[in-house]
Amino acid sequence: MAGGFPEWRYDPRIAQHRAGSCSGLTARRGRVLFQMTPGTAPASASSMFIGDWRNKSTHYIKSWFSGASTVTLAFLDLSGSERSTTWDCTGSLASGTAYEMKIEYDRTVMKMYVDGTLVITLSYDVDFGNAPPDQFTLGTDYLGANAYTSTTYTFPDMKIYDFQDGSDKAG
Repeated sequence: MAGGFPEWRYDPRIAQHRAGSCSGLTARRGRVLFQMTPGTAPASASSMFIGDWRNKSTHYIKSWFSGASTVTLAFLDLSGSERSTTWDCTGSLASGTAYEMKIEYDRTVMKMYVDGTLVITLSYDVDFGNAPPDQFTLGTDYLGANAYTSTTYTFPDMKIYDFQDGSDKAG
């Protein structure tokens, strides 16, 4: 899934509270980019959210620790059924280390990468219709609960990804 992706990049200069509106994601194609430095060890992060991208709380992409050292990536689009899978991140994520995160989708698949390594693949039709995600929260769910404590998010240094160099705005 290289090149030409509509994308949203977290920029703390625009959305300082790790929540707000986002643009750039489309119904059938999109890319989410951010850098995350965990403050809580994954083994102790059960139920804590990495991020949540939504449209009026109906259609979403979300990622969270569904158990000790288990990351879940899920989406709910026009199909009306949540699609999800997990990744055992034991030994792959550590507290205090910065990671480049990417979630990318097109018509047939959604993928999650950590530092350029593919860690999750969801092989389903992805179609958000006229309601692609336009709101985001990083470090909590969309209600502001399930905080990934002491975790920081910042602008990605995406040299490892084929991100667009255009002047599109994040946030």
